[in-house]
Amino acid sequence: MKNIQAILGYVTSVFVLLTIAFKVNRYPGEEIILAIAGGLMSIYFPIYIIDPSKSLTTDKPGISKYALAISAFLVSLGATLKISHLEFGSLFILLGFGSFCIIYLPLLFIKKSKEPGTNKLMYLAGIIGLALFPIGIFLRVYLGSPSGMQFFTVGAILICLIFLPYYLFDKSIAYDERLKRGSIVSYRLIIGFLLFFFLFRTVYPPKMESQIQQTQQHVVFEH
Repeated sequence: MKNIQAILGYVTSVFVLLTIAFKVNRYPGEEIILAIAGGLMSIYFPIYIIDPSKSLTTDKPGISKYALAISAFLVSLGATLKISHLEFGSLFILLGFGSFCIIYLPLLFIKKSKEPGTNKLMYLAGIIGLALFPIGIFLRVYLGSPSGMQFFTVGAILICLIFLPYYLFDKSIAYDERLKRGSIVSYRLIIGFLLFFFLFRTVYPPKMESQIQQTQQHVVFEH
């Protein structure tokens, strides 16, 4: 399993780099390379998520981990289809968001709530904060609601000002454990937020593109 994951990670990294090179230089076949890279990421992320060695504990992956893996698969696949201008991209992204918010996050909260000495308020703030990001995308991109952008701000406040201070500086656990938490959680948050930003740019058209679409719609309406 470890060898398969290492090989898959290597191949995925190569195709992601090739995708960037092909996209930047407009080489022929860029859409094919993009589709391959997206397909590989759709497989790699779920495998990485359910890998027990990536966990803060030695427990085997539970239902919540598999729910997160499914969410990652659906969102990665949907983003690939969306970028490639293929059908069902938006549908898979919405299914991934739904799985993340409706299945994974509640299961995660239930699991953490059962642990002895758990700060339920801390986890509740973190889980709500995480849920507000995809909800914000859904409201802004798919429903056209300007208030969707405010959900990003509220989510960031809950995570940065409530969850992280409690989680990273918990005096009830050993110092080495706090260092381990800080290292793993910070890395995951940085990578996760970067991926989320690029995903948002995938489903939300740039300002210039939006203006062109509005102008075209206005011209068609006048004629």
